[in-house]
Amino acid sequence: MPINYAHVQQQLCDEFVVVEEIVLGGNKLRLEDRELNHCLDLVFASGTQAYREVLLGCILAKLEDPDIDVHKPYMAHGKHAFNGRTLDERVVNPFLHDRRVPCSRGPYLSTFRRNVAFVAATRRGLRDKEGYDALLHILRHTNEAGGAQVGALLRNVLTRFIELRDAADVGVSTSNE
Repeated sequence: MPINYAHVQQQLCDEFVVVEEIVLGGNKLRLEDRELNHCLDLVFASGTQAYREVLLGCILAKLEDPDIDVHKPYMAHGKHAFNGRTLDERVVNPFLHDRRVPCSRGPYLSTFRRNVAFVAATRRGLRDKEGYDALLHILRHTNEAGGAQVGALLRNVLTRFIELRDAADVGVSTSNE
């Protein structure tokens, strides 16, 4: 089934509002799985912004269609593939920019070009191999998880994007000393 980008965008916006209220209330959403949390820490600490951006797109794609294989972000990958670049251009990247979250101009135009699949062999051409290994672990979990688990993962990832935005948002001093 093709991805309904308007539906995905609305779902992302709705979830973000809920998560932002939780974070502004002083709470952090973390998963019970320690290894998964550690991998998320690595992805969000990585200097390769594309890792976290494609992760968000993969989670959204899986929520939209449970039959999607999140390791296949190009339609040329065949059965169960999805168009990750279009999802990023229409939903993920505008969403992150609109909410002032530090992000690239597009992970499918930078790090993950030319029909790359999210598999171990892709690791060779990347700088942050540890971050990519963590991304692969999260994607394996995403592919195997049920809808509720993928929804919890989305909320956790959104929490981390909010924390990233807030850490990057430096106020300007107005004092005249």
